[in-house]
Amino acid sequence: MRELAIEMAPLVRVNAVAPATVVKGSTMFPRDRVIASLAKYEIPFDDDEATEDLRNKLAGFYAKRSLTQTPIEPEDQAEAIFLFVSERLSKTAGM
Repeated sequence: MRELAIEMAPLVRVNAVAPATVVKGSTMFPRDRVIASLAKYEIPFDDDEATEDLRNKLAGFYAKRSLTQTPIEPEDQAEAIFLFVSERLSKTAGM
């Protein structure tokens, strides 16, 4: 992304958002994938737990690995994308 930003400047701004740790509402995380991730990271769970509860456990695990220690929600991603394409961050590239 950063190399592309350098190549395309100054005509095109290039920024990126990586939604890999957004669990809530993501089609990337159906129940079987959530369970596989919980098992991979050795996070305890019960097979009879609700899918949303399992997703919350995984989101909490990902949050603990981040600097802010807070789960990233779809709304957070949408806000970041909006800011990148708006005039408010019109001088930002390579982020």
